[in-house]
Amino acid sequence: MALWGIRQFGLSKPEKIINGSDPDDFCYKITGSAESRLTGGQVLDVEGVRSSKEDFCRGKTGLELDKDVSRAARANLDGAHFRHLSGTNSIQIETLIEAWKGTGKSIDQCAKGRGFGTRDERLGATKEGDPDVTPPVCPHCGTKAVYRPKGKPPFYGCPNYTKHPDKKFIVNARDWVEQQKKAAPAPAAPAEPEPPKPTAPPAAPLHADDIDFGGGRRRQREPGEEG
Repeated sequence: MALWGIRQFGLSKPEKIINGSDPDDFCYKITGSAESRLTGGQVLDVEGVRSSKEDFCRGKTGLELDKDVSRAARANLDGAHFRHLSGTNSIQIETLIEAWKGTGKSIDQCAKGRGFGTRDERLGATKEGDPDVTPPVCPHCGTKAVYRPKGKPPFYGCPNYTKHPDKKFIVNARDWVEQQKKAAPAPAAPAEPEPPKPTAPPAAPLHADDIDFGGGRRRQREPGEEG
């Protein structure tokens, strides 16, 4: 932020918002503005919000959980200020690959839904490497769940969980895959080929002399016709 001359001002105190009756289900919100002395740009009244139900909070409780969510909300605000004022809200993947050459950074480490992947993938579309089954659907918002291979264990989760933080939806991936494979109908046996239908022999060409004109009469040859 110092390289861009970014100064923050009007920062609020972190506000804790409890969701429901679970004391460990909450979020922190902090609001603030910023300006860049290098470019003269400003962003006003930006909100930074993080929830205690996000992945980085797993296994944490009490004061440790509270402090980590509060700090994450401030970091979220700082990041929003920097990205807006430095023009880095959207960076091509190719640019990152080139910039990170020779470092330990990789686009494979970037979480989907935070600027990477297609919109369909972030909303639950399957991608290469996902289990070859239909993913479950979140009962709270009707969105297809996203496969999270790095979970311990891997799981399916709703990509729109921040819209209903008080309603969890997580499905064990292995159990779901086994359940779907058991429920899949057995492949139908190939149909027996039908026997070929008999074809009538080709009819012999009909000569005028063979035509019965009634009463057993045959056509009479005209003078000059060949035998």
